[in-house]
Amino acid sequence: MATLANPPGWANGGAGGNTYPAGHEQEYFNFCSRVASRYRTRNTIEAYMIWNEPQGYGVTSAQYKTLLIGGSNAIRAVDTSKRILFNTNGIPGDAALLSWFPPLISDAAVRNAVDVLSFHSYPRPAAPELGNFVRNNVGPLDVRLGKMQNILSTNGWTGEVWITEGGWATNAPKLDTIVSWADQARFLIRQTIILMEKVDRYYMFQLYGGADNVVVTDEAGGMGMVLDTLAPKLSFGAWKYLCHKPISGLTRVAATLPLWRYQHSTGHIFWTVSGTANVTLTNLPDTVYKTTLFGVTTSVNTTGGSLTVTAGIDPIYIDTVAP
Repeated sequence: MATLANPPGWANGGAGGNTYPAGHEQEYFNFCSRVASRYRTRNTIEAYMIWNEPQGYGVTSAQYKTLLIGGSNAIRAVDTSKRILFNTNGIPGDAALLSWFPPLISDAAVRNAVDVLSFHSYPRPAAPELGNFVRNNVGPLDVRLGKMQNILSTNGWTGEVWITEGGWATNAPKLDTIVSWADQARFLIRQTIILMEKVDRYYMFQLYGGADNVVVTDEAGGMGMVLDTLAPKLSFGAWKYLCHKPISGLTRVAATLPLWRYQHSTGHIFWTVSGTANVTLTNLPDTVYKTTLFGVTTSVNTTGGSLTVTAGIDPIYIDTVAP
């Protein structure tokens, strides 16, 4: 996926970042066309995202509609094989999007211009189930996703939904947004599992990061799962295991909080937001496979197809077939 954003200073009056390129819209469309032409025959790019977090940079709904439709038309004129992504920071239903998003998703011209709606989700430093970011109390992720689904279905959206950014930083300029290596790992995996039930894709922010023992001016490096020395953080092993794990038919199972519980075609996944809780599973085979957050698997014998497992804040995988 390629993001087509970050205009040069001459295109937005030197405002920097992703400020709207007033008076230079056609130059942006030309840029979209040139990029699409260059990579038309290559399979390294599957989709193009039009702009990055527009509302966060003061781009109005009307301005973003201009960029979406013009950029999409420019790309599709030279390459119809790539998907076009809408993007914004946050999830529909969040307070920051209450007035900005509806004029766009309700517009048939906008819906026809894009193939995928993509959003960013950063509840940091809180757990995803809580979502009480110290400067943006977005709320629990499952509640946010429920609001999103209602808004999209009400406005006739039937296409894919991706979360194209999300993560937790182990180093950042604002100390109250920093999490430990262990929290980064567990929060990332817990958010991924919650999202797997509701959206089509999730991209954590980035693999490669910077050092954790230096003062930084940007949190991006701290979100990496690998340090600048290429040494992996704990999150790398947890992410690697989940990415290689086949999961289909994932469904959340009703449970009393703080327990979160899911089942899928070949097993179960569960954890708690705090403390511990006993989970009793039934109708299991004689032997199942218990795997930790970091991919360490042991075989466990059941008693007449029943097994009680103590859940904690790190997700546990119970599979009926060897992982």
